[in-house]
Amino acid sequence: MSRSLWCGCFSLFLALCSASGTYAQSTASISGAVKDSAGGVIPGVTVIVKNDATGTAQEAVTDADGRYQVTALGAGSYTVTAALSGFKTAVAKSVRVAPGQPVTIPLTLEVGSLTETVTVTSSSELINTETATVAATLNSDQLTRMPTPTRNALNAVAFLPGVNTPGTNRDSTINGLPESFLSITLDGVSNNDNFLRNTDSFFASVTPRQDAVEAVSVTLAAAGAQVGGGSGAVTMAFTTRLGGNRSRGARTSTTATRVSTRTTTSTSSITRGRTRSS
Repeated sequence: MSRSLWCGCFSLFLALCSASGTYAQSTASISGAVKDSAGGVIPGVTVIVKNDATGTAQEAVTDADGRYQVTALGAGSYTVTAALSGFKTAVAKSVRVAPGQPVTIPLTLEVGSLTETVTVTSSSELINTETATVAATLNSDQLTRMPTPTRNALNAVAFLPGVNTPGTNRDSTINGLPESFLSITLDGVSNNDNFLRNTDSFFASVTPRQDAVEAVSVTLAAAGAQVGGGSGAVTMAFTTRLGGNRSRGARTSTTATRVSTRTTTSTSSITRGRTRSS
């Protein structure tokens, strides 16, 4: 095989891997209905969904029923803005989106100037009314605050409901199912260690670090096709952080005990002896 053909095949392989990772991170959605103060639906409202980290935005317009939907969103924090002439602008900040999970954000527009802004303090609905999926999610803020012994994000999952840890975290099971029923994915790609899956399933081939994970979602029932990447009754999907428009990072430090050395008596006496002889 010529060098140029090999380079072409390798480039195609990297492109396919990048596309699959991007798709896996972009399966969530934000939707809802826009109404006025009296509860009537408002069509034609411009809704902008902006990623707080990257600054990228997607735009949608409410239909005749006053509903909007923005799809292909990655996990992270978003700001939802609804604007229409003759009404105040409504803004919902810090809307958390989990991997592959739909989020419903209803908005209410008040009569007033377009330059006036009404900040919505309510979060998304606590109950997922869009799909039958049963899942528990930890976002990046929760992961970094977890009191875990190491930076392995798998240790934080042990705090979720349904996780039974009889010994160490690597002995954990979910919902009492055998360890082989657990599937671990990283950006939509299987991350299970197939050699240890039957006896040590709480172990990933590539360790997901807490400061590198945007969110982890544990799907307990009715997993949709958006989970992908593995086969199992329970799916643990890790999504890594995307790049942002601001410099950020994390620093870890260890404390070392400094041991001071002393000159022994024998050495000092030898030194004095040499001084006297000279």
